Amino acid sequence: YTTLSKSIKETKTFSQFQTAELIKTNPDDKLDALVLVKRALSAVADATTPTELLIATNRTALKYFKKQRMDKAKTKETDKLLKDLELSNELWHKAKKEVPGTQRRITASNQGWTEKVEASIGEYTEKVKSKVFEYKKRSLWTYDTGVEEAKKDMFKAENWLSELQLELEQNAELTKLFEYPQLINE
Repeated sequence: YTTLSKSIKETKTFSQFQTAELIKTNPDDKLDALVLVKRALSAVADATTPTELLIATNRTALKYFKKQRMDKAKTKETDKLLKDLELSNELWHKAKKEVPGTQRRITASNQGWTEKVEASIGEYTEKVKSKVFEYKKRSLWTYDTGVEEAKKDMFKAENWLSELQLELEQNAELTKLFEYPQLINE
């Protein structure tokens, strides 16, 4: 029962959160606001099959338990979980129902930002190519640098690479959300 209760609660929470994200006001010309809405659209799309299977599985398990001869307390708990599951299912369907309207609502903003994101990824790709060349010119690669100076430069390079990694992750998410994942792989 604990596992069923937990999964029902998680489905309700997820559905409520995604619905709230989907019905937010039109993101206009703000990339961050549009990204939040697109993340919610992506999350609902990614969760559709697993969530529907989870709801169906939980419903089947609870109906099976209900058919078993149990004491009043277990029967009452099963009935409560079935009600919670149906509420969870309603909330999930409400979230899914918001998707088409949200997609229509963000169309204009999405088109404008799609072109801007594609251009910025192109710039990022060129920047990384020059950074690779810059990285290879670091003093840590030169034998004459010495161990101590090489260690210092390696520490600086590690911080520098961490920043590049963070930027890569941000750009990778944008390419996924704006449906240009191939741009980041080039």
